Amino acid sequence: MSYDLPAIEKLWLGEGSIVCIPPNRLVDCFNACEDVLGRDWVEGTKTREFGTGTGPLVTLSIAGVGARLIPVMHARGFGKLAARLRKEERSAFSELTAAYLCLNGQRDVRLEFEEPVPVDDSVKLPDFRLAAPGEDWTYIEVAAPDRSDANKDAAGVMTALSEELWVLPSNATIEILLLRVPLEHESRSIAKRALALAEKAMPVDEELDGLAVISVNSASPCVIEGRNYRDRVGPVLGIAKTFTRHGKPDKHVVVRVPIIDERAEEVLSREARQLPKTHAGLLMFDVNSNASAFRDWPPLLESRLQPRLHTRVGAICIFHSGSSLTPAGEGIITETRVLTNSHAAIAVPHWLTAQLERQSGVPHGA
Repeated sequence: MSYDLPAIEKLWLGEGSIVCIPPNRLVDCFNACEDVLGRDWVEGTKTREFGTGTGPLVTLSIAGVGARLIPVMHARGFGKLAARLRKEERSAFSELTAAYLCLNGQRDVRLEFEEPVPVDDSVKLPDFRLAAPGEDWTYIEVAAPDRSDANKDAAGVMTALSEELWVLPSNATIEILLLRVPLEHESRSIAKRALALAEKAMPVDEELDGLAVISVNSASPCVIEGRNYRDRVGPVLGIAKTFTRHGKPDKHVVVRVPIIDERAEEVLSREARQLPKTHAGLLMFDVNSNASAFRDWPPLLESRLQPRLHTRVGAICIFHSGSSLTPAGEGIITETRVLTNSHAAIAVPHWLTAQLERQSGVPHGA
């Protein structure tokens, strides 16, 4: 049974919510997810992440995946990637996003997943390869580094704080931006103040001693909106908890925290070994779990692209995705940063680096 617009608007978007994907395209995105990943996957994703909540982020959790599937789902070898997507492998979603960024809007480019190629004394399976008409293949390896220890600590703090806040009153909401990772006693102070503000049953925004920005009762229960804190703290990790009572939205808690990671050289050295010397090679790093890497990694990576080092790497694309408000509604936006290697043995085609640069800031499926 296919999805239709009335069902998406009622059960996913909710009243008054808008996403920047046109209505017909939105339906196509949902049905692409159902066709490739199955209806159980689609409905299960909503239940696991949002319970019975509705809103732009709930809708985009599926539509964003569907938008990425549509350009690549008929490529040779895609079935292997689809199987991993159904198993919720994080690296598979990174590879899907990378392929989408390379192919979106490119009608004549060939795409093939996991085709073998000789690398040194063995045979490797880079994640995918691309070729424009009349060109040789460019091989692409995608990496999605796990959270650093600092990020894991931040995630633990977020989880503990969100659980402590879960006693907030019915019909209340609490959203907290941590300005840094707090100590244990500071987390208790943040929770105590946030709960006290929530008891007032009115919208309040307050900054707590340069430690956290607390916003209570400024959102509808279970409607989780994206917020842009880049100018204040840069990229953030976030966690959301929603609660319904008698089938109706009742309350929610959102906690966000800035993160830092500096493992650029380790990832570059490991992934470069997967590329052949006989073809152009591109590395793509999904830094969603290490979002500060988008800012911190480029100078570190560029310093390692030298005449006798990593010459099989023609270019590096660093990317991360998140929801952001656009003039047309909430959207999934991927930002990209492309580094070209002037010392590469074989250059990555200009059309491909230009394509990746063009995709930066463009809403998926818009």
